[in-house]
Amino acid sequence: MSRIRFEWEVEADTIDQPDGEDPLLKRNRRRNLRRLLLLVALLVAAILLGGLALHLRLVQVQNEIAQQLTDTIKVEAAALRIGDRSTFMQIQSGDESWLTAQSTLFERYQTLKSANAIELSGDILSVTIAGERARALVREDVNGLPYARLSFYVRAERTWRHTAPDFTFWGEQQRSEAGRVIVNYQEADAIFSRQLAEAVANWFDAQCAAIDCDAGAKLQIDIVPDLEEPLLWMDAGAGRLLVRSPYLDRVRAETPFDKEQAAALYKLISDNWDFGL
Repeated sequence: MSRIRFEWEVEADTIDQPDGEDPLLKRNRRRNLRRLLLLVALLVAAILLGGLALHLRLVQVQNEIAQQLTDTIKVEAAALRIGDRSTFMQIQSGDESWLTAQSTLFERYQTLKSANAIELSGDILSVTIAGERARALVREDVNGLPYARLSFYVRAERTWRHTAPDFTFWGEQQRSEAGRVIVNYQEADAIFSRQLAEAVANWFDAQCAAIDCDAGAKLQIDIVPDLEEPLLWMDAGAGRLLVRSPYLDRVRAETPFDKEQAAALYKLISDNWDFGL
């Protein structure tokens, strides 16, 4: 009986421990696995927290750079407002021709200020920063009306300086269509291009209603920042012309495409294009 009982006990033990593994070794293996998973989780958390900290630091640096630019623009406007030529010229950076032009511009502002014809708050209507370059649309109220001037800046030795217009930093190429009019432009001219496209499209429709022009006729306008002439035909036969960006000078903040530009553009089109006839 003892022999039979012993075999039964062995068999029972085998059933209770099918793999025959030492329970202590099994517990140790599970403990080690939990430790490994915890270590991996801690490592992943550390990487995520490090990435978050780096991101927050980059955002902080970008905000500091943007604030430095804002402060520079405010100081520049204040220098013009109080007639501080020295401070104004210290903010300028460029060759002799640019510095001379800015010195002349300073005098023009003083003349306007003496006549109480201009207010310089330094309010920034829009700003774009890319690396060490920036462009900002700054408000100037002339005779009680809101105007804006597009200014360009470069950052060197942690200081922003006002520079000549940077035609390579006018923004990405864009394209818009309004009726029979196609306008190609860069980001800095977004508001101007939209107003131009809508106004010319309405005028175009009115002309075609009167002279029954070709239904497929389209006019293509390219807005170019560094064009020498305000308006210029590229190909009159194909209905393609060039328009200089108005932001090389002060423009109306809300309506950069003004009545004078519209009148000159409509005359140029009427005198040189057959509307697809």
